[in-house]
Amino acid sequence: MCWACKGPMQQGVLICPTCDAVSNCFTFDFFTLLGMDMVYNVDLKKLDDQYLKLQKLLHPDNYVQVSSREQLYAAQQSARINDAYETLKDDVDRALCLISMADHAAGKTSDALEGVALAPDDLELQFSLRELLQNGADAATLLKDVVKMMKTCVKKLQKDFVESDITQAKQDTMKLKFLKVLEKDIHAQMA
Repeated sequence: MCWACKGPMQQGVLICPTCDAVSNCFTFDFFTLLGMDMVYNVDLKKLDDQYLKLQKLLHPDNYVQVSSREQLYAAQQSARINDAYETLKDDVDRALCLISMADHAAGKTSDALEGVALAPDDLELQFSLRELLQNGADAATLLKDVVKMMKTCVKKLQKDFVESDITQAKQDTMKLKFLKVLEKDIHAQMA
């Protein structure tokens, strides 16, 4: 129900179709908020388009002539759209979002990666790559290898989510998270 006109409002609608007031409903997930399919392999062009469309709709300049309450709702919805966009455009954050949603649907309330550790092979890889980085290995070559591993990991995550293998998705997300940190460290060393 719309807070302003008390008219009917469907879940996931940001603007009341009856009175054009900004919704005060913040319960829908990031995929629904941005009008995206709930999949790991999101269409990044569509994500960008949806984000820009919603930010234009809820831009604070559009709400200078309304009540302070509606200005607040517009600012909150705009901030939530920013959070959703930043989450869904990032491979690790998007995976964590999907894992959290799957865990919630299964009645679990813990952190998405709680209790998940790198697999033994990935721990060995982490040690080897860190050692190469510390011992002055060619950073550009190492970066190229890490980026290739990240792309492979993203493909594995796509498969994990298509197959609804959340356990494996957690493992692959942990690996991708480590590789992204390593990529950042390599860039820092190159600077």
